[in-house]
Amino acid sequence: MDTLLSIVQGNHGFDWNFTLTDSAGVVVNLTGATLTFVSQSASDGTVNSTGAMAIVGSPTLGTCKYTVQANDFLIPGAFNAQINVNYGSGTEIISFANINIEVIAQLPI
Repeated sequence: MDTLLSIVQGNHGFDWNFTLTDSAGVVVNLTGATLTFVSQSASDGTVNSTGAMAIVGSPTLGTCKYTVQANDFLIPGAFNAQINVNYGSGTEIISFANINIEVIAQLPI
């Protein structure tokens, strides 16, 4: 996926939007899928956040969003993330990785 996102420490309540495609660039059909966003610290691998995602528009368009939550990015630094797509059977999970997040320290108010 190779995506770089930046966020200021503690910011939340906005959406990150994604369009999921396979290795050939074909949009992934999300019909019947459950999506989860997972992030972890790049320095020590500690899971930072896990949350449900929403499909945007028609599932056949492969578009989805994650709404950043209040407790997601409270510590500055680098984080890795992935989107897990589960089609219900529990055995068919596709992960979209290479999402890099830079959390920038919030300046004093």
